[in-house]
Amino acid sequence: RIFIDSLCEKEEELEKTLMKTYMNNEYSKRQLELSILQFAVQNNLSFEFTEKMANFFKDLTPNMAPQLKSISLYRKKITTMIKDCIKPAIEETTLEALKSHKFSLLIDIGKDCVGVQHLCISTRYLSEGVLNHHILKNIEIKESHTGEYLYKILNKHVLKDPLISRNLIGLSTDNASYFKGGNEGLYGGLLDDYKNLFYQTCCCHNLSLTAEAALEVVDKGIIDLLSILSREFSHSNCKKA
Repeated sequence: RIFIDSLCEKEEELEKTLMKTYMNNEYSKRQLELSILQFAVQNNLSFEFTEKMANFFKDLTPNMAPQLKSISLYRKKITTMIKDCIKPAIEETTLEALKSHKFSLLIDIGKDCVGVQHLCISTRYLSEGVLNHHILKNIEIKESHTGEYLYKILNKHVLKDPLISRNLIGLSTDNASYFKGGNEGLYGGLLDDYKNLFYQTCCCHNLSLTAEAALEVVDKGIIDLLSILSREFSHSNCKKA
């Protein structure tokens, strides 16, 4: 009886040790995966390349720690980890910085590949003489939207903290009426609360409109040739090289 009890205790201790080792390995594995994803996001790498990079590390170091050998990054997992881990961390860090720095917001609306509209909010601020530019929020919005609706979203996701809202000094958007309108646009709504808000239409958008207008006077054959060349090289790294 004593022997059996002792054996059971040893077995329980072994199970606890194995479980602790497993948990430590899983934590280290997750840290490695997040580090790789952080590098991919900072360097604007594609999900496909990130997955191949993780596999490359595994094949390159067969004798390394089991955590490195067990990492697994595929497209769906990458998307989930960026959405649930990296994105909130970037948002939290940036919002914290906006509490102590004057900043401007750059806002635009666009559709994804399946036609869903998103409101993209990025911010710029100076810190120790360095211009910081971060994408702050990417929010799915309904098809029909007004300046008032966008103003509510902005207040809910960015400006609800008075320590942040007090530092807003600038806004830049394209020329859409729901952004630019002085009465019913987003700018008009913000101006009621931020009397000294500086507004500038997006220079990149204006340059794009200028280039688009200039192309209207270019011979159509040249435009077609440029389009063919773009399609030929856009999907092949070998051809680009």
